[in-house]
Amino acid sequence: MKPRRKERLQAVRQALRARGLRATPARIAVLDTILVAAAPISHGEIATRLVRLKHDRATIFRNLASLTRARLALRVDIGDHVWRFVANDGERTWRVDFLCTSCGTVEALDRVALTVAMARAPRAIARREIEVHIHGRCNGCA
Repeated sequence: MKPRRKERLQAVRQALRARGLRATPARIAVLDTILVAAAPISHGEIATRLVRLKHDRATIFRNLASLTRARLALRVDIGDHVWRFVANDGERTWRVDFLCTSCGTVEALDRVALTVAMARAPRAIARREIEVHIHGRCNGCA
C-alpha cells in the first residue's frame, strides 16, 4: 500500500471513530471513495468503483446514509434528481457544480467568485451556506 494512501485510510478510520461510527471495511471504502472523488459522486458510481471489493449496493447505500447522518458526507442534488455525495470537510460551506445537460458529466468548480448585489439577500448567502448548480454543455459535447 502506498504511504500516502495508508495515511489517508488511517485518517478515514479516525474520522469515523470520532463521529461514533465503527470503522468497517465497507464504511472506510465508501468514505475514502467520496474523499478522493473530484466531483460529487452518486451511489451507482461508488458501487462501480468498489465492485472489486465485492461490497453490495445495499451495503454501500446504508453506509452512505450513516456517513450523511454523521455529517462526514453531504448529499446534494444538482438538478437532475440523482443524489450525489461529497465529503464534508467542515471548511467549505458553499459549492459550485457544473452539470453537462448532454452527457451528464458533473464537475466541481473550485475557483468561482459569487457576488450578490441585492440589499435583502437571504442570510444564507452571507454565511456562504449555499449550493450553486450550473447547467450547460461541457467542452466535449459543445
